[in-house]
Amino acid sequence: MSQDCALKLSGVSKRYEHFALQSIDLTVEPGTVMGFIGPNGAGKTTSLRIALGLIKPDSGQVEVYGKAIPEEQVEAKWQ
Repeated sequence: MSQDCALKLSGVSKRYEHFALQSIDLTVEPGTVMGFIGPNGAGKTTSLRIALGLIKPDSGQVEVYGKAIPEEQVEAKWQ
């Protein structure tokens, strides 16, 4: 993963009983303004909660400014 990305999700998956977020890849460069749109149940909130370290993905990697989430989320949030 690259430290020059503000946010990077690589192969992120999360499964619940009635929902599965499967193999999400997303890269957001610093200074980028982005909209996150989709129908209800598409996984928008789950993806953002994973990126914020509020829930742990079942698989894949998440980095915020080169820091692994959730392991280094405190350091990432100080960036």
